[in-house]
Amino acid sequence: MSKVKSQKSRLRSRVWAAVFAFCVMGGEAVAQRVQDVTVRGSRLVASETVVGWLGVRRGSVWKAGADRRGVERLIDAYRDRGYWNASVVGPGVQKTHEEVSLTYRVEEGEPTRVDAVSVSGTLPVPVEVVVALLEVGVGDLLRPADVEADAGALVSYFEQSGYPYASVTPQVDVGAGDTSVPLAWVIEPGPRVSIDGVRFSGRQTTREDVLIREAALPIGQVYDQQSVDRATRSLRRL
Repeated sequence: MSKVKSQKSRLRSRVWAAVFAFCVMGGEAVAQRVQDVTVRGSRLVASETVVGWLGVRRGSVWKAGADRRGVERLIDAYRDRGYWNASVVGPGVQKTHEEVSLTYRVEEGEPTRVDAVSVSGTLPVPVEVVVALLEVGVGDLLRPADVEADAGALVSYFEQSGYPYASVTPQVDVGAGDTSVPLAWVIEPGPRVSIDGVRFSGRQTTREDVLIREAALPIGQVYDQQSVDRATRSLRRL
């Protein structure tokens, strides 16, 4: 008899456990969707643009931390515009049974500008020549795209001047709260290269003298990346 009661007791426990699990899972199954997203404090860009950076869409299912990548994307977007001190507060969350309203506050801070520009390295030309190629100067906003454009311009200059192995490195260190920083360029041109001949490999259906004529590379002159690019395009048209 006691054995039957024991079995009934275990069965009752399993039933109540199942009911409890169902209730808990049922509570979690109610997905809360984003009803509204509000952004305050953004002056540099429209609040609708900030909401787009956050990636939190109205009507989407909300989970805590779902905006983590969006916040990182927002901070990167402000830095791209020269605002390295921007930060985001929030979200403030107001919940109902099935919906949430989110509020973010953007602290744009002051922009960060370049207060000095220096060039170092074993330069084959006067430093003034290099500085003249730079667009980012003292007083300009520190924007990554502008610095990258200057780096590309320097690399192209050296490639066209016989230095295909030139290394160009911008160095800048932005600390918390910095509104002005120095920008240092470290340039190592590498060896100066001349074109001593042209060789072709692989399957060829065109005579070598024709290939050499079409390539039109100046033998004995310094390496020029633009000339090499033009030769490549000409040979591909054959």
